[in-house]
Amino acid sequence: MIFEEIKAKRETPTPVIFGTDWWSDCDDVAALAILLKAHKCGLIELKAIGVNSVMKYSAPSLKAVCEQHGLGSIPIGLDRNAERKGILCLYQKALAAHCKSGFSNADCPEAYKLYRSALASLKGKAVIVDIGFPQIIMEVLRSQPDEISDLNGMQLVKDKVSEIVLMGGRWDKPTGMEYNFCAYRLNREAAAYICEHCPVPLTFLGYEVGKDVITGGKTAPGLVGKAYAAHFSANGRPSWDPMTAAFAIIGDAETAGYQKVFGKAAVDPKTGRNRFEAFDGGPHAYLVKTKEDSFYKKQIDDILGMGKSRPEGSFEIRQIGLEDYSNCSAIWNMETCPHTQTFIAQIKAGVREVYILTVDGTYIAECDLVYENPEYGTIPGQRAYLSRLIVKKAQREKGYGKAISEYVLALAKEKGYREIALGVNCNNTAAVRLYQSLGFTIYEEAEDADGKFYRMEKNL
Repeated sequence: MIFEEIKAKRETPTPVIFGTDWWSDCDDVAALAILLKAHKCGLIELKAIGVNSVMKYSAPSLKAVCEQHGLGSIPIGLDRNAERKGILCLYQKALAAHCKSGFSNADCPEAYKLYRSALASLKGKAVIVDIGFPQIIMEVLRSQPDEISDLNGMQLVKDKVSEIVLMGGRWDKPTGMEYNFCAYRLNREAAAYICEHCPVPLTFLGYEVGKDVITGGKTAPGLVGKAYAAHFSANGRPSWDPMTAAFAIIGDAETAGYQKVFGKAAVDPKTGRNRFEAFDGGPHAYLVKTKEDSFYKKQIDDILGMGKSRPEGSFEIRQIGLEDYSNCSAIWNMETCPHTQTFIAQIKAGVREVYILTVDGTYIAECDLVYENPEYGTIPGQRAYLSRLIVKKAQREKGYGKAISEYVLALAKEKGYREIALGVNCNNTAAVRLYQSLGFTIYEEAEDADGKFYRMEKNL
């Protein structure tokens, strides 16, 4: 996957702030999933998410996707000036049903305040990626010094943002119109204002770039697939938003498969119609594809996990408590395992967390995190232990083991752990290969009552 190639060349994660309308099309969900995957593999650090078109289920549906990736703590803000009462979103309610935290719109701060806070806390510079209506960015630029920062919005963006990447406009004609810049009065005004006043470079991915690149669909893993199915886009959608997210993560136009045309963009604040004056060294650029559409389709579908190794169908990963632990007998034989009572005692003591992957409510896989157990080599606040990764025999080689492992590893990192260790039977070559693909390395061969095993570890 391209993320691994980029990570090998990047010393530190790029801070990213993400804006989305999260309603008019389901490719917003794919774009968020791409950003969350990039966060988990260390390419970016997703600092904040702003929703710029607000409906009843905006916050819980978005939170559910973050939670499924083990990144439920990423802050979400809403632009309440853009509330759309009575407008139907085809997928929000379906996704909101999977939100485990009870999160709601009322729990969200104002988006522009969240952006200011995220920017003020940075030591370096962030990239802002917006795939929806751009008014949150306008509100940040217009903001005045406050309790968050002594800088006004223009100064804060100039000091803390390296580039703003926008899905918006149509740039293959002398003038163009596209939904994100022309649908409503507020976003027409915002697009015009940003083009006129923004103090940092702007890059646009226009309508013409993504319209023929069809990606995603109901077979996408997890809640991405559910969103596409609820949107009646079972066979995929044009890829404006995921292509914008992928470009922003990759950062280099040539590597991502584009040429940048530089110059100065402008948007009519009354109509939303865009135009572009091209010249070398301009502060703005729009993207032109340099590859066949199949290149971008493969790039997006690979990141989403649409390949052969993806888990089959939609699944859910969640933590369970002791009251549900006996249900894991559907995955492994709890009666004959000599360690079952030890695991139960650790759950009671609060040092073992149990996570399960289900498909249509059926228990398919388990993976545990152990935080405080000297026998496992844990170090409080520094090193956790990955335990009991097991997939139901009939469901193996479908990608479920990797999916739940990645989820649990992301959780450990989110909780502040810097290392994670595990033990695996030396004869379990399939598991050893899986752990190595996740970045674990063997540092010791040992033996206990169950036989010879490898000790493996990974930096988070």
